[in-house]
Order: sequence, then structure tokens, then C-alpha cells
Amino acid sequence: MKSNQLLVILLGGVILGACNLPIPGNPDESSISPTASTPGTNEAVPQAPSSTPLSILTKPVSASLKLNDNTNCRAGPGTNFEKITVIPEGTTVAIQARSIEGTHYLVDPPGNTGSCWVLAELGTFSGEIATIPQATSSAGENAGAPARPSSLFYNYQCSYGAPQDVTTTLSWGDTANNENGYRVYRFGALIIELPANSTQYTDETTLNVGDTITYGVEAFNDAGVSAQRIISFSCSD
Repeated sequence: MKSNQLLVILLGGVILGACNLPIPGNPDESSISPTASTPGTNEAVPQAPSSTPLSILTKPVSASLKLNDNTNCRAGPGTNFEKITVIPEGTTVAIQARSIEGTHYLVDPPGNTGSCWVLAELGTFSGEIATIPQATSSAGENAGAPARPSSLFYNYQCSYGAPQDVTTTLSWGDTANNENGYRVYRFGALIIELPANSTQYTDETTLNVGDTITYGVEAFNDAGVSAQRIISFSCSD
């Protein structure tokens, strides 16, 4: 009887051991380690170059004009343009542009009048001429206006004492061929109109000791006026 029981126990152990054996072709999934996929190439992917913004550098205007007298500032580069304002003597104004002929500067006067044109000869220039852009046109000038007088010369005599009596003889070249006459200005104010083909005028006035006197001459006709020729001097020159 005991031998039969022992045989049953042995057979049961064999059966249980067989149940724990791994089954071929069906591995335990928990033991499978995942493998990383390897790309087929190790070449680096080229990147597009970063875009660098282009900056256009413009050289700023670096020039000014200190006015030697009360000066008319006009809507265009010539005395035939409307007067916008009068800039006081001694004022320094920033220059924005110059006329094609180089005779006038576009400036910023004090106040809120906006930019306007002054005659270059009426002030002392300071800065770099190369930084001043040139106006592309002188729109608004009258095409039929006479030519500007060529050169303006002067001889003067001053008395002693205070104030000084000053006698000045002005002479210029008559380059226009369509003028009605010439106008002469002292300190920017008209003092006389002369007939066509005039080339000389003598003026008498008084001047405080040390002061500077300014004359201007322009040609005129029915279409307009020329640019002025300007001279300035003092009895101490």
C-alpha cells in the first residue's frame, strides 16, 4: 500500500515539472528587451542659413549756415519765389539740401514754418559739403526769367567819425538778353530799379562803426527775376 502511494507522489511531481518547462517557439514576452531602431545614415541634415537683414546706411547731413544778416527764406531757390519767413541775423540753421547751381540752401528755420531756401552767400558755412544732397530740380522757377548778373564788384569810401558816411560803387556783368532792368538791394531792401543793360550804380548811406553792409543785384522782366549777386563788407575791411 505504501509503495503505491509513493508511486503516485513521484508521478505527480514529474507531471508538475513538465508543466513548468518553456514551450518551444513561444518565448516569455516579458523577457524580450526592446531594441532601438538605427537610422540608415548618420549624415547631418543641412540647415538653411539664417537670414541676416541688410541695412542701407545713409550718411546724415552734417552742415549748417550761420546767417550774417536778417535773411529772407523762400519757397524755392530764387528771389522769384514766395517769401516764407525772415530768419534773424546770427541764427544758425541746419542745411537739408542745396540747389543744382549751389547758390541756395534748403534749411530748417526756427519756428514751425517748415523748410525753405536761403541764399548761400548770406551766411557762414560750417560742416561737410559732401554730405549735402543736391536738389534734383528747381521746380517753380520761371523759365523766361533773365540770367543772373555775372560777378559783382564794389569800390567804397568811408568817412571818419560815427556814424560813418559810406559811398559805394557797384558794377556787374550784363549777361541777360531779355531783362526789363536791374534791381539793387541794400540790407535786403530794394533801393532802386535801373533800366535794361545797366552795369553800375553808386549808393550813399551811413553805417555804424564796425557794422557790415550788404548789397544785392538782380535782373528782372515780366516773367520773373534772376538769382541775386550778393556782396558784404565793412569799413574796417
